[in-house]
Amino acid sequence: MDTDQKLCCSLIKKEHYVGIFWQVGTGNTFTIKAIVEKLKKEGQNVSLNCYTGIACLNYTRLKPLTLHTFAGLEDGRHSKEKLVYRLTTDEQFEKTLMCIHSTDILIIDKVSMVSKRVFETVEYVCKKLKDPSKLFGGMQVVLCGDFGDDNGDYCFHVDFFSKCFPHIVILSQNHRQKEPMLIKAVNELAHGEPSPETNAFIESLARPLSVDDQTDITRLYARNFDADISNYRYLESIPGPLCTFEAEDSIDAFE
Repeated sequence: MDTDQKLCCSLIKKEHYVGIFWQVGTGNTFTIKAIVEKLKKEGQNVSLNCYTGIACLNYTRLKPLTLHTFAGLEDGRHSKEKLVYRLTTDEQFEKTLMCIHSTDILIIDKVSMVSKRVFETVEYVCKKLKDPSKLFGGMQVVLCGDFGDDNGDYCFHVDFFSKCFPHIVILSQNHRQKEPMLIKAVNELAHGEPSPETNAFIESLARPLSVDDQTDITRLYARNFDADISNYRYLESIPGPLCTFEAEDSIDAFE
């Protein structure tokens, strides 16, 4: 772990509310995994949440939940008060209620996708169901994500943000790329604001490549449709009959 990552672990171990933000390639997923695994080994009940199901795939072994599943938000149509009523009276939310009651530390990844309204709702639900006298009902909360700009209806616009999250750590050491120009280009592209220098760098990479065997090279496509066509062509070239197997899967988000 680098210095910033170790600082994150230290603050969380001291039971602080922490915001962990980063640039591309600074080891955010590695950091979250290390934190969750360490906390669980120490006997803490940690609920790792992501805003989307796709983001949860980064942490499959840690059994993450979507934020909507954790707080029983469903499709977001209900008011804060209605949600609390449903969670406390409807049997279908029994596992949701148990999960909230048992959580010591709530970690939210991809928090840049969480709106002010959703964040306020999650805080309200946790507070009402655990301890009405404390923010988030007394849960320790760790926010993780990447905020590109301040133009959206982000969760850090809530009134209690500065009070609740006095510790903000920015992961800045890039572990994925080594070339300064490449790091600069990746960060600018991630924010949608490439500089003339970055544009010139990208254009310099558009050059013919010498490949002897064109059949085994990896191809990248901008659209899923093009990738599907390419995959289909390769499948068709494989000798033997094409077999189709049907399956029916089910999953319990809390198992």
